[in-house]
Amino acid sequence: SLDCTAVKTILISNGSEFHRSKVQQGVEIIARLNGEVWFKIDRATSSGINQVNQVQLDLVGIKKRLAQVSQLCPTYIQSCWFNYASQEPSTLEQNAFIHLIGEIKPLIQGVLLYSTARNPALVEGELISQVSAKFLANLAQSIHELGIVVKYFI
Repeated sequence: SLDCTAVKTILISNGSEFHRSKVQQGVEIIARLNGEVWFKIDRATSSGINQVNQVQLDLVGIKKRLAQVSQLCPTYIQSCWFNYASQEPSTLEQNAFIHLIGEIKPLIQGVLLYSTARNPALVEGELISQVSAKFLANLAQSIHELGIVVKYFI
């Protein structure tokens, strides 16, 4: 017989549909099959969220959706960090993200950090470049100091 738990199923999502019962049922199935949710949070300030994700999301809604999904399936935060116009993300953005991760610690299994591998196909794509391994290592260390499992990929 086929063991469906032998293959890890991962749902990568910003959580925008987790309030729907059909989506919740799907997440429960993923959990039963040894799966995970990678919940996308790329920034933790309103301006940062708007710049990176080009949507108006508020942290209250993000935390509410994260709380919903984390009750159904093991959940990790997945976050993309990149330079914009050759500038690293600001200390303000980094600190806001670290603070948010500390707040949501009970809801998550860990944090996955990465940078862009190529210029995105956006109008401003030429302005986006990879952060350094040192940047990601420092951000990961700050999260690790909160007692949270963190991995980073460059």
